[in-house]
Amino acid sequence: MTSNPLRIGLLWHTLRSGNLGCGALTIANMSLLDEAARAAGREVEFHLFEFASDADYRSSVSFPVVEHHFSVKKSLTPGSPVARAMAECDIAVDIGSGDSFTDIYGWRRFFNLAWSKYLALRASVPLLLSPQTIGPFERRSCRFAAAMLMRRALRVYTRDRQSTACMAELGLQDRARESIDVAFRLPFERREKFNVDGKVHYGLNISALLYRPEHGSRERFSLTCENADLVDTLIERLLAVPGVEVHLVSHLLANDVRHDDYVLCRELHERYPQTVLMPCFSSPSEAKSEISRLDFLAGSRMHATIAAFSSGVPVVPLGYSRKFVGLYETLGYPLIGDCSRQTKEDLVALVLSAEGRKDSLLAALESGNALALGRLEAYRDDLTQIIAGLPR
Repeated sequence: MTSNPLRIGLLWHTLRSGNLGCGALTIANMSLLDEAARAAGREVEFHLFEFASDADYRSSVSFPVVEHHFSVKKSLTPGSPVARAMAECDIAVDIGSGDSFTDIYGWRRFFNLAWSKYLALRASVPLLLSPQTIGPFERRSCRFAAAMLMRRALRVYTRDRQSTACMAELGLQDRARESIDVAFRLPFERREKFNVDGKVHYGLNISALLYRPEHGSRERFSLTCENADLVDTLIERLLAVPGVEVHLVSHLLANDVRHDDYVLCRELHERYPQTVLMPCFSSPSEAKSEISRLDFLAGSRMHATIAAFSSGVPVVPLGYSRKFVGLYETLGYPLIGDCSRQTKEDLVALVLSAEGRKDSLLAALESGNALALGRLEAYRDDLTQIIAGLPR
C-alpha cells in the first residue's frame, strides 16, 4: 500500500440524511470503492460533499471521511473552499442520490445535480457516475445538458434497463454500462427470525410522503388511489389473516414530522394496537439487519424493499415511479406492485398472495441476488482498473 491516500470526492452521497435509502447507497458504494482501491494497492480518503440534513450515522463506517458543506452558490467561484476541495480530489464519484439525475423533480434540482458534475469537470477531475437511475429528461435544455455532462464523464453506470434505454435515446449507448443498485452490497447483521413463535411476521413499510394528503402525492405521482386508503386497508386485511403479525417499518426520519415515516408508523400503531411498531433505526445497516428478521415485506420506500430482497426476505414492492419497475424487472422478480397503474384491490390482492407464493419468491430472490452481486462484482472490478490507472 502507498502512504499517499486516494482522495475520492463523493457527490450526492451522504452519512447524514434521514432518508436511509440515500445512506444505504453511500455506505455500500464506499465499501465497494474501498475494496477496489485496496485491490489496486491504494488506501482511500473519502471527501463527502454534503447538504445539511437531519441525521448522523457517520459512526457506522470506519473509512477516513472529510466533510465539505456543498453549496452551489459558494462553489460558483473557482477559488472558493468547495471548488478548491473538489479540485484536490483524484476522482469524483457521483451517485445522484440514486434517482435524482432527471428533471421530473423540477429545474432547480436538476441544475444542482448538473452543476456538481460540472464542478468536477471544470477542475479536470475525472468524473464517474455510479449505478443510478438516469432520466427521464422532459425538457430539451435538460436533455442537452445531461447528454453533454455524461459524454464528458469517465464512465456512466445505470442501475436498470429503463435507464440504459434512456442513455440510448440520448445517443449515449456506448457510454452506458448497466449494473444494479449498490445497496445490494450494504453490510448488515443477519439476525434471528421473529417467526420462532410460529406466526407469519409481515412487514409494512410506509411512506409519509405518499400517505399524508398534504403532500399531494396522488396527483404528483399519478397514483390510482389514495395511499392512506391503501395502507389502512392492507393493515386491516393482514390483521384479519389468522397467524399473521403486522410490523410497521419506517425508512425515512425527518425533523419535520409531516415527512417522518417513524412518526406516521407510531400514529398507525396507536390506531391499530395489534400491530408491532419496529424501532426507529439508527443507520441503514441497522434497518436492513432488523428487516432481515421478517418473513415478508411490502413497501413503498425502494431501499426498504432492497434491504428485504438482499437479505432474503420475500418482498412486494409497491412502486410509484419507474425506478421500482425498472429495478425489479431487471432482476426478473415476478411480484411487482405499481401504484400508478394497478387498482387498490389489485395491490391488496398482490400483497395477500405473497404467503402462498413463498417458495417461488425465495427462488426468485436467490437468482435475483446472484445477478445483482455478479453485476456489482463487475462494477467493483471496473473500479479497480480505473483506480489503478490514476496518478499516484
